[in-house]
Amino acid sequence: MPAETEWKPFLKKCVIAIGGGKGGTGKSLLATNLGIALAELRQNVILIDLDLGGANLHTFLGIRSAETTLGDFLQKKVGHLEKILLPTPVDRLKFINGSNDPLEIANLPYTRKVRLIKHIKQLQADYIILDLGGGTSLNVLDFFLNADYGIVVATPEPTSMENASLFIKCFMMRHLKILLKQFPISNLKNRIKDPRNRDTLRTFTDLLRLIRSFDQGTAGKIEKKLEDFQFGLILNKLREHGEARIGGAYKSMINRCMGIRMDHLGQIYYDEKIPVAVKNFEPFMVKYPHTKASHSIRLTAKRILGIDHLSSTLHQWPPLFAPKQTERSEPAAPDSLAEKSLKEKRAKGLRFYL
Repeated sequence: MPAETEWKPFLKKCVIAIGGGKGGTGKSLLATNLGIALAELRQNVILIDLDLGGANLHTFLGIRSAETTLGDFLQKKVGHLEKILLPTPVDRLKFINGSNDPLEIANLPYTRKVRLIKHIKQLQADYIILDLGGGTSLNVLDFFLNADYGIVVATPEPTSMENASLFIKCFMMRHLKILLKQFPISNLKNRIKDPRNRDTLRTFTDLLRLIRSFDQGTAGKIEKKLEDFQFGLILNKLREHGEARIGGAYKSMINRCMGIRMDHLGQIYYDEKIPVAVKNFEPFMVKYPHTKASHSIRLTAKRILGIDHLSSTLHQWPPLFAPKQTERSEPAAPDSLAEKSLKEKRAKGLRFYL
């Protein structure tokens, strides 16, 4: 048993947002069971269902109904989120149920989103996990960007990886648009629309390079803000061991083609017991704690806490929220397994649209 001091996370009171492309990748499953795994590691956790208009996180927790929901706060029936916190079957884990009514809650004005985010960050917990649902609506993008860390969930299929790429591009463009309001560049729209510039704008990196040519000082401030945002990828529903290599290859490609840093947090293997647990209204990791999928989620929780014992996979990983270090350049080496896997996939016609 590790010493108590080993369980201390690098950063307390951290808000983690979980999003991605279209539905069906397992975002709610990950949010629920990551919360359970962190609670098992003696962290106080709050799960919040922010899939406004399509809340279903309570089902994964085994909660059939709730008297209070997030709608009560958004409609100002209660003044504080603490009043709608619900207990769960797991010690140290609390829950705020989402709202499916009324319809206008699914499209919040920006001022109400700001108020909600402010109150979320005032909650007393070690970790607050936001389940955002799928898609690229402004609600999802704004909540994702205002978290301390974002997790993009995808499956190994080409369509899911393409959707993940679209989601990453959308929230980075949303982030850039917000930053340009804080650090304006004169006549930027007309400069970008100039045919001579539009022909060269193929990637997010090209856009940043163009902005830098207009105003290097302002561009430097914007790029610093973009670099400060941290997010990572989790691959879900893996059926073959070799599919685990896709995550590392995808991370390298995002880092290279978009000029941004993305972590690869790990993967979750498919388990036929997951739908059984959902149908029976039982939290998966509580009902089936010794499955390969449960073990994968626990490794992700340890990654967040910076715990590297009991796992050679985690041994070389720094704590998730550790200060960034400048990467040292290394001599060219033969293709890694991840790069080799990516080349093989490309040869078979798999393309990631960046």
